[in-house]
Amino acid sequence: MGYRIDLDRRWHTRRALVIATTISGERRVTVQATGTYWTVDGQARPDLEGCVDVDVESSNGTNTLPLHRLQFVPGQPVQVAAAFVSVNDLSVHRLEQRYTLRSSTPVGSTFDYESTTFDYAGELRFDAAGLILDYPGSAVRDL
Repeated sequence: MGYRIDLDRRWHTRRALVIATTISGERRVTVQATGTYWTVDGQARPDLEGCVDVDVESSNGTNTLPLHRLQFVPGQPVQVAAAFVSVNDLSVHRLEQRYTLRSSTPVGSTFDYESTTFDYAGELRFDAAGLILDYPGSAVRDL
């Protein structure tokens, strides 16, 4: 599995290419945004309207996108809808998520993260560059 996400200067997703390689061969999906208009492999996807990010399943790197784009105030939740790409079948669905800043220091930040789409809630820790340090059940990285 691999992916490439192209962003504009404001950290808005413009295009994402996700590639899955299996014993059956290589499969690809392209997700593209023009303003609030989204397409998946060239087909209009009005259900993704309002999404700004692409979130690729099993990739903790995509959680950094809203951290660079949004201004967070401790204790105030921020809704962040994303176009979610499932790695198993490369299907694309709307992902509803919420980030609430718990604390921020020069070495990193801690957020309460919730996804009503997947009924998940957990504490995410990021380094000063906005890269994941701890995503319970998914990834842990030491400094």
